[in-house]
Amino acid sequence: MVSKVNAWIMAVVLVVGLLAGCTSKVQEQDALEFNYPAIRKARAKLREGDKQSALALLNRAIDEKPKLAQAHLEVAQLYDDYNRNYVCAIYHYERYLELRPQTEKREMIEGLIRKAKIAFAASVSEQVPGLDKKVQALQEDNDRLKRDLRQVRENLARRIAALPPAPPRPAARLPSSRAQAEGSLPKSVALPGSTGALRPGERSGEPAMQSLSADGPPIAGSATGPATAAKPESASNVAGKPAVAGTQYRVQRGDTLSAVAARVYHNPRKWKLIYDANRDTLGGSQKLKTGQVLLIPK
Repeated sequence: MVSKVNAWIMAVVLVVGLLAGCTSKVQEQDALEFNYPAIRKARAKLREGDKQSALALLNRAIDEKPKLAQAHLEVAQLYDDYNRNYVCAIYHYERYLELRPQTEKREMIEGLIRKAKIAFAASVSEQVPGLDKKVQALQEDNDRLKRDLRQVRENLARRIAALPPAPPRPAARLPSSRAQAEGSLPKSVALPGSTGALRPGERSGEPAMQSLSADGPPIAGSATGPATAAKPESASNVAGKPAVAGTQYRVQRGDTLSAVAARVYHNPRKWKLIYDANRDTLGGSQKLKTGQVLLIPK
């Protein structure tokens, strides 16, 4: 017992000797803290060999004055050497360095922190049987997950690279003189023989013509004669004009909903508008058939 007390006193003396090399400011602070009543009493208990009482006194001093750096250092040494509470020891060592950033004992205390961390890891390994195997298994699982994630990313990159390029956005065109002329006409013109005006350019007594829509291809049927089937023309192929929303469109070879949306709306992401408008025609499928007629909503 006496030898342990002597060893502890020698350690305290060593700390005091190291303080002699500190700057004058650190020396003044440490000298004042050594005279703090709780620290004096704790050191007296250490000389008596009562480390538990010394630890209690130092903790009480820290509760009363949390920035008492010397109390943090001495209680850290007690936790480290006597109590084997390495977590508390590391905390108080680091707290001392925060309060004394200019101390010349920094290298020594950082070494004590590393030593306490190693001792803590060893104690945990002893308390948990098979911990090393569990850690190794977790490491292997982590490596496997990393490999799987890398493989998924590579597969995704290959699929993206295999996608067809987006269709080029058509250049904006100024309306032609014919389009401007058509735009000046009324949206719908009544057929001859019905209540309403004659078509422009028609004479009374001529055979009735099919009803036209200003926004789309001819509509089958007439007011005075039997319905005549009329195939809607591709909106992108009528008089050399690009497809316009609110018309009909005849599917060409290789067309997709995205390609038609890009041609009509200049935005391939609006394909769902066309799909929703032609859901019955498409029968729930997004695949298009050559020659199929689609309604292009506005």
